[in-house]
Amino acid sequence: MVRISAGIGELRDGARAVVTNKNKYRQFRRLFFFFCLFLFLCPHLTARAFAPSSSGGQSIHEGITRDALTHIVSDDSLKLIVEANDSQDKAGGEGALECRRHFDGGNLAAALSYIDREKKKALNCAAEADGDVQSRADALRHFGLMLHCVQDFYSRSNYLEIELELPACRANPFDIPLVDWSKLPDGYEGALSGLGLAAARHTDKADEKLNKDSELTPEGKKIVSGKISYYSVARELAVRETQRQWNLFEALIRARCPERSAAVIAALKQAGAEISTASGGSKAPEDN
Repeated sequence: MVRISAGIGELRDGARAVVTNKNKYRQFRRLFFFFCLFLFLCPHLTARAFAPSSSGGQSIHEGITRDALTHIVSDDSLKLIVEANDSQDKAGGEGALECRRHFDGGNLAAALSYIDREKKKALNCAAEADGDVQSRADALRHFGLMLHCVQDFYSRSNYLEIELELPACRANPFDIPLVDWSKLPDGYEGALSGLGLAAARHTDKADEKLNKDSELTPEGKKIVSGKISYYSVARELAVRETQRQWNLFEALIRARCPERSAAVIAALKQAGAEISTASGGSKAPEDN
């Protein structure tokens, strides 16, 4: 009888252990599910202009800039330009909170003013870039800050939508011309809609009609033709614009200091590790 009681006790304890293990397994499955869900959603939780890419942690702005300038400037020059560009989206930073740096807030004139200011700062610093490391670093940094804004123009305005109203542009979306900056803010109008050029409003629900930051947004995932999305066309325009801005930067340097322009441009294009120290790492976007 004692043996039977002992056996029953062992069975009872074993059953309790099985139930406990099942509960732990269920808890583990729940935790694992939420962990996987978090990993999936994490790359999409922050979305300003040209949202972060889910590939290797590289921002879309970095990808655009590298696609445009990798074979034009040195690795160190490109790294500093990219760091300045990405600083505009740094969480809690001055750049992320200022709408005009992203063609946001519905104010085209403010964004254009910011582009002009950073371009002038880059040019002023470039004038001494051949002989001064700090000036070299500052010129590249201001150029990177300016690039962020011009890249965002194509994802945060209705320029693409206006151009797609033209049959030729819709038939060949990757041949859409780059914007004529001299015609902004009032020189564009939709051929069919009659709508003028407009910038996104970050706090407005209507912003979704312009937001082409990624292929996940309602506007970004729209299809032009075949598998070509609005986002992919906006990104390609931003790559081409980045190349054009560098060419324009060189042209401005040649006009500013014609006798030394070759040395200045070479110093900016072929900068080495010395500019990393001069840049002060992740310097604040505004400043100096």
